[in-house]
Amino acid sequence: MFRVFLVCSDLMFCDELRDCFERECEFQVCGETHDGVDAVKIILQLEPDLVVLEEESLPTTVLDLASSIKAAMPEVTVFLVMESSDVATEKEALASGVEAVFEKADFSALLLNARALCGLD
Repeated sequence: MFRVFLVCSDLMFCDELRDCFERECEFQVCGETHDGVDAVKIILQLEPDLVVLEEESLPTTVLDLASSIKAAMPEVTVFLVMESSDVATEKEALASGVEAVFEKADFSALLLNARALCGLD
């Protein structure tokens, strides 16, 4: 079972994202938070395999949170989901420890990459 943790403030999007992962029997959403304030502490407790960050969910920058997560748990994979991405932001995200950036509307690419990450595709 591949454990996923969600950090997203858009509750409707978070529900859709959770449903997307839970439709796949290989994934378990082990937790979620709707802001980034306590995310690192919760992630350390739950030890997920994948953390999915939604860009709008954070009081600080998403890249600071990604860096903090990777510093605390270098083995965890971090994906970033954005309303729309651009090359400059993607480069910054990758430099901060994010492994992949996806647009919110592209659930299929997110899930496909998550499946590849855990060796399912």
